[in-house]
Amino acid sequence: VAPVNQGLLKFVQLFGKAKEAGVAPVFADVAKTPVFRGQTKYVTGIDPTKVEPSEGILDLITKATKATVNDPLFVVCIGAPTNVASALLFAPEIVSKIVVLWDASWSLQNRGRVVSGSLNTGEDQVASRVLLESGVRMLYFPGFPSGQALQLSAPEVEAWYKGQGAVSDALFQRYNNNPDTQFSGLGYGRYRNAGTTRIMWDVGNLIPFILPGLLSAQAVSAPRLQRVETVPNTCHGFETIGTTCMAYYPSSKEKYPCKEIDQYDLTRCNDAFYVDFPPEERKRDLVEAVMLGGLSGPGGSGIDLLHKLQAAGL
Repeated sequence: VAPVNQGLLKFVQLFGKAKEAGVAPVFADVAKTPVFRGQTKYVTGIDPTKVEPSEGILDLITKATKATVNDPLFVVCIGAPTNVASALLFAPEIVSKIVVLWDASWSLQNRGRVVSGSLNTGEDQVASRVLLESGVRMLYFPGFPSGQALQLSAPEVEAWYKGQGAVSDALFQRYNNNPDTQFSGLGYGRYRNAGTTRIMWDVGNLIPFILPGLLSAQAVSAPRLQRVETVPNTCHGFETIGTTCMAYYPSSKEKYPCKEIDQYDLTRCNDAFYVDFPPEERKRDLVEAVMLGGLSGPGGSGIDLLHKLQAAGL
């Protein structure tokens, strides 16, 4: 059994120090938020009838069951939608009782790009398909370009977070010691160079609860996530990416160079595109963030969010 994410648990507990900083008790109460283990396996590649729901899934289902269509449970989904999709598979009756806020990939209206290259969309493709095809109400934040626009630099983080409270200090340390500095090969110095910033991925999901005035949105048709057909006898392992491995565009059936190999089947391209549902199968429209409106004003959403945190003593 996988343990609860200790880093997340410790971060939540930091809010208990909010009262010492003179912050409203509601922030201290965040420290009492229970943290449960989620699913330990992706939906992709498993038989869902042979998987047991985790504590996190059971808690989500319990809370959703108590919600109603007119008073739904808002579910913020960060990363691959494995847990939310699993909950919908285990308890499809909750589909009308939740509203999902998820950020991933490109616009849901995009039909010309490989969208599975995004971690959130492509890491668990079947879960992404379940989410998009379930009919659940969703507020979707495209990682490109809306999510990309939410950035902070090292000087900003030091000026606004360092020494401003237990939670702010934890965020300051996380910015400076994020594991992705190791994966990039550039280390911490990558974010210390003049003019460089770090993208604050997944922050957009919380904008409606913190600064809803920044949000611009539009209704869009829910797409399907369709994996491409591989051109026969062209893919023979990871080394064929960029050379011989080819796939067909879903819309035109024209060939194009595959971007990613299926790690479970090295003869198959793993790319996926958003495509339209057949008219008779069309799902309800979804709401998509077009751009966070504050970005076009002086200071943008970054400075506004920092003011909000400072006012709260965090």
